[in-house]
Order: sequence, then structure tokens, then C-alpha cells
Amino acid sequence: MKTLKTCYVHVVVMSVPVDKQYTYHWQFTHILAQKGMRVWVPFGQTRRVALVMGVSKSCDVSYDIKNVCDILDEEPLYSVAWWHFFERMKHYYVTIDATLWACVCTWCSKEEMRQYRCIDMDALLVMDEPLAAFFQHRKIRTMQAIHKTIDAAWVRVRKACQLGALVAVYPILPIQKCVASSSLTLTTAQQCAVDTICNSKGFSPFLLYGVTGSGKTEVYLRAIESWVKNGRQVVVIVPEIGLIPQWLNALKQRVSCVGQWHSGMSSKQRLAVRLNLAQVDVLIGTRSALFLPLPRLAMLVVDEEHDASLKQQEGLRYSARDMAVLLAQTLKLPIVLGSATPSLESWHQAKEGQYQMLRLGDRIRDHVFVQPEIVDLRHQREPLHARLLQAVEEAHGHGEQSMLYLNRRGYAPCLYCCDCADIVLCDWCSTSLTLHKKQNHLRCHSCGFSKKIPNVCPVCQSDELKPLGVGTERVMQQLQEALPTLKVELLDRDRVSSEALLNDVLQRFGDGQIDCLVGTQMLVKGHHFPNVTLVGVVHADLGLNMPDFRATERWWQQLTQVLGRTGRGESAGRVLIQTLQPEGEWFQTLGDVHATEVLDQSLSQRKQFSYPPFARWVRIVFSAVFAADALQAAHDCYHYIEKQAWSLDLNEPMPCVFERKIGRFRYEIILRDPSRRVLPWCLHCLLEDVPLSSKVRRIIDVDPLDMM
Repeated sequence: MKTLKTCYVHVVVMSVPVDKQYTYHWQFTHILAQKGMRVWVPFGQTRRVALVMGVSKSCDVSYDIKNVCDILDEEPLYSVAWWHFFERMKHYYVTIDATLWACVCTWCSKEEMRQYRCIDMDALLVMDEPLAAFFQHRKIRTMQAIHKTIDAAWVRVRKACQLGALVAVYPILPIQKCVASSSLTLTTAQQCAVDTICNSKGFSPFLLYGVTGSGKTEVYLRAIESWVKNGRQVVVIVPEIGLIPQWLNALKQRVSCVGQWHSGMSSKQRLAVRLNLAQVDVLIGTRSALFLPLPRLAMLVVDEEHDASLKQQEGLRYSARDMAVLLAQTLKLPIVLGSATPSLESWHQAKEGQYQMLRLGDRIRDHVFVQPEIVDLRHQREPLHARLLQAVEEAHGHGEQSMLYLNRRGYAPCLYCCDCADIVLCDWCSTSLTLHKKQNHLRCHSCGFSKKIPNVCPVCQSDELKPLGVGTERVMQQLQEALPTLKVELLDRDRVSSEALLNDVLQRFGDGQIDCLVGTQMLVKGHHFPNVTLVGVVHADLGLNMPDFRATERWWQQLTQVLGRTGRGESAGRVLIQTLQPEGEWFQTLGDVHATEVLDQSLSQRKQFSYPPFARWVRIVFSAVFAADALQAAHDCYHYIEKQAWSLDLNEPMPCVFERKIGRFRYEIILRDPSRRVLPWCLHCLLEDVPLSSKVRRIIDVDPLDMM
């Protein structure tokens, strides 16, 4: 092999949130340094993973340059086109390289779990005696163990593999036999949608808009089959882990190798997917699955594209839906966004002709739309009205199943003192603690703080503490007391804390072992259970009057999705909605039949008030342990922006709705750009021109969905 000259690499240290590149000497003369390779470098008193951002033949610096310790990748992680995508993503979300790559490269972490087997000890002794000594007493070693003992471990192990002394023990993804194609006969609308998607060329964005139960999933599957038969790959993005099991069941009937990617997987499971990307036909996962570089990627699918869970709310606050569209544009691929209740952003794009609309107007099971029954919850002490209890009992008597939706976990949202009217608050946040009666504790759903339920009020020492409001735990308790023969199960984040538990609950409900599911938003996101004939909304008013201009849109989407969980089988469905405002006109807008009218009207209102998507918003949040520090940083930023000739609408710094979170006080500035031409690109100067105290954290949230 021809010897290469040594050079210098400029890297971003991924675990260091500083907008700075560091230079190291590349002393590996037989390995070509390339942008996009990960390396192991000395950093202070430790060693860190870094990403090569540039390579130079010489370097003129005054300090001693350290050597790269090790090389983690043989080839760059991404192609040139992917790098272009990430550059656009970085500039749009006003972030720095370290933050971007800390988010993107989570998919290739935990490589120390990789195992290697010694198959030729004599050759290894000749080539690398210290490495051979490490394998003498155990033929299989993990990279983690090797790395602790051997310098430049990745380079030496890779060389030993190339010479045949070591071999990597790759975890294998299961390959299954699959049915050639579904025997279902498509409707005319479905067939038209499939043909349009499969015949598309280059960047082709589609909005698959179909009423609940209209067969959107079958359209996805037929299009996926078409690409896979031609040797290509597809990525499917879903908003919640809860949707993955039914997708896996459907995909395993159609394609040979399905990979999944989400936070509930173990490190070994993730490694198996990462090392077998070339063998995967379809990758199904949550947000971060978008960044796995499948080598033969042909199409992207974003299911339930309206869902707020597609927006990352920590670290790099990106929208997986928007970035999927950007990636498809960069790689020149078709992308399908699907929903029965589209986001107004996607609806606007389709109305403007930027996305091609594919409509599925009828349910596969052609049941007549049943107008929801409104139940007056006023003067009702228990969470469930007698009418709803009776409906659950009747469904059970007919051998049918029911779902009850309430978007509140726990037994009650707060503990209230009847004497002094105090509510027990979190020690670290300006929110109430949720009562979890079964676990006998109060818990903050914002920061995770918990404590035992007090016997007396912390303020006045009264023992008149009462639960205020209703949670899923209390609903389940009433059901079990009123209908003791009913098999009830919870479906929320407290009950379903792992992938295994989630799969267990959904499997048992699908098999008919559970009569009634009580759950939160996890209940309504695209699940298909044909035997469900009753859906009850326990408290329809929750979330309707939140201080957020998207509150009404979210409320309509959630309740319309809830209504769509029933009547998906042979029998027609029934819906009961409990409310404190039974005369409310908005209940007449629920359901698929009103969707187009609601979306058009909402879009018109957004345009009238210059709300997104007719303006671009950026929310900048400052937080600090002391309120004065956060407020001062917010004022400094506000005055800087005010002096610029950017033609933006902005408000003076004000406390966030939840002013204190995880022990830090928070102030925000909302920037609005009616032209959509200035934000967010002009804000990159903030990163350099507005110094930030080490006491303060600043979050720049482009296209914010959570205004709380």
C-alpha cells in the first residue's frame, strides 16, 4: 500500500457544546483522513469522540498539536449530499456543529459493544503481540475491553481483521419469509395514490390525506413493496413508539428484513441495526431514525405527520417532518406525509401546490358517520357519567371492546387544601405535583421530582387535603368498582414504561384479553382494533383553553383521531363525549366529514392574524438559577435585535408560562417574521455578537410548537 503523508485534521468534539474546531495531527500514514470520519482525540485530561470537519496538509499554530489517538471509522459516515443536508439543517435551526452532531450521531454510538473473535492466533502474534496477548485467555472480546488496554485499538483491530487474524462478530437482524403481496383489493382512490407515488421521479412531496380507517397504511405498504422489489430501501418515521408494533406486524408480512429504531431499544439492538443497514429493506422508527444513512434509500414516509411528538423538544429542536422533507429534497426522493387530520403547515403547502394532495375520502368499512353523543358533565362528582358506564357495559355484553380517552396521567393532577386553598407544588418547577395514588406519591411530570403524599398541608398544617381533578388512574378505579367483571388496562407512560410492556398491552387488547383500554394520547395515534365499537372522551374540555394559538387545532386533531378509533370493523361505532360545556358549537366540527371545512377555516384565521404558516416564528428562551440573570440576558438579546434593521415583530422579555422549570427561572422573546425571508437565518450573528454568561442557558427554538 502506498504510504500517505501525514496531515492535520480539524475536528468538532461532540460532547463539548462550543462553536469551535480543534486541530490534531494525523499520524496514521496508511489511512486517508476524510471529512466525516469519527476519531478518538485527547481533550484536556480525557479522551473524547470527535468528528473530522476538514483536512489540511500544514498547520501554522503556536501551540503543540496533539496526535489523534484512534480512528473509529474506515469511511465517512455520510455522503456529500447528506453533508449538504446537514449544513442546511444547521443554518435553519441556528445551531453549532457540536450540538448538531451530538444529535445526529447518536445512531452510531455504543460501538464499544462490538465483539471480535480471534481465528488465527499465530498470525496475530506475528502481527501484533500485545493484541494477541489480550486474546489468549478469551477468544471473543468486546471493543470496550480492548480499548481500555490497547492504544490505537480501532486501527490495530481493523488491521488484524484485514489480515485474517481477527473477525468481527456481527449481530444479525432476523430475515423472514414474506407473503408476495396482500390479497386485499384496493379502492380506486387507494390504487390511484399507490400508482402516483410509485411513478414519481426525483423530489416529489405528497400529502396523503385520508379519513380515519380509509386505508392509508395499505397505500404506504404497497408503495414500500414496489420500491423493495426493485432493491431499494424505505424509511418510515412515526411520532410515537406505540405505533411501531403494528407497523412491524404489517411490514413483516411484506418485506424480508425490517429494522426498527427508537429510544426503547437496547444498545445491542441498536448496534445490530447500525451494522446491518445495507441489509435492511425498511427502517421504521421515531425522529432520530431519519439520520441513519441507508445506502439505497428510495422513499421517505412520515406517518401521522401532524403530531407534535415529531418535534424534538430538547437539545437540537428540530422537526422530523420538516427535516424529512428537506432530506427528500436534497437526495431527490419522493416523500409521503400522511394524516387524517393534517397539520395546517402541510395543508397550506398542499393548497399552494407545493405538495401533491392524495385523497382517500371513504372508509374501507363504509359505516355511516355517527354523530358523537354529548354528555353533560356539570354537577357530576365521579369522572364517568352513568351513560358512559352503561355504554361500556353494553359493549362488553356484546363481546365488543371500548376505549376511554383522558389526556391526564395519575389519579389527579393536583392535591388541594380545602382550608387554605393551597396546591402542593414541585420544589423545582412552578407546576403542581400530580397525585399517583397507587404508588402513594406526588410526582412532577416536568422534571420527575417526587415525594410521598403528605398527611397535612405544608402551609397551614390542615389534614383536609383532597385530590382535585381527574387522571387515568382514577377513571380506571371507578370502572373496576362499577363493573368488576370488566377487564381494564391502562395505556399511558406510567403503565407502559418500556417497549416490552407496550407490546404486551397492545397484543392482549388485540387478542381480546382486555375489554377496555383507558389511556392518554398514546391511545389515539393510528391504532387499528376492529372490535372496538365504543370510544368515550372522559373530559373533552382539557387543553381547549391553553395559552397557545395552536391549542384549538391540537384539540380538534386529538378528538377527531379519538373518534376514528371506533367503527373500524364489521360493526358501526359509537362515541360519547363528556364535557362541562355541552352547548359548545365546536363539538359539531368533530369527525372526518368536517375536516376539510375546519382546516380551511383555521388556515383563514391564521392568515388573518399572521400566524404560522403565514409568518415564521422563533422563540428564544433564557434560563438561569437566579431570575435576574435570565432576565438580564433576555434584555441584552432584545436590545441587540431591536437595533438591527430586520423588520421583525418582537415582544419585550417576559416570563414563560411555566416560569420555573427544573430549578431554573425562564424568560422568553418571541420573534415574528411576516415575510418569512429574514428568520431564522439572520439569527446566526447572535451566537457570536451577543455574549452569554456562563450562568445562563439560551435556547433558540425555530418554528416552536410548545409555547409553554
